[in-house]
Amino acid sequence: MASFFRRKVIDPFKNFLNLEAPVYKLALSITFGMVFGIFPFPWVGTILCTLVVPMFRLNFLFIQFVNYAVYLLQLGLFVPFILYGQYLFDDPPISGEIGKLTTLLKTDFVFAVTFYSKYFLHAAAAWLLIAFPMSAIIYSGAFLLISWKRKRNLKK
Repeated sequence: MASFFRRKVIDPFKNFLNLEAPVYKLALSITFGMVFGIFPFPWVGTILCTLVVPMFRLNFLFIQFVNYAVYLLQLGLFVPFILYGQYLFDDPPISGEIGKLTTLLKTDFVFAVTFYSKYFLHAAAAWLLIAFPMSAIIYSGAFLLISWKRKRNLKK
């Protein structure tokens, strides 16, 4: 399992970091891929990443790789975003219905989205509140790490 993860995730990520792209573009790709990747709606992160690529002239494959790499985070943060949006907008609690919501999303996606649309919009607002500070933190960290790695490789 460890070798599979290394071969399918770690090694391709290292290969992308070794590209001759400027450090800021790689850091932007990581930032957009991660931040858009945890958006509380399925597939929206992929669409947002696709829209950002031509605007900043980023590597499409790299940003989508990062976007899909954080997919499990998107699933894990779905309920917390709904609860945070519920808290922000003082919505009536649906905490007892979270299991019902996830089942309904699997069986009848369109009905679930229309029935719970207010909660989904409030979850998107909750994501938006954390997206900007999280972007600054991820970009700074990615920029510093990539710069440090490149300088270290130049010394060898």
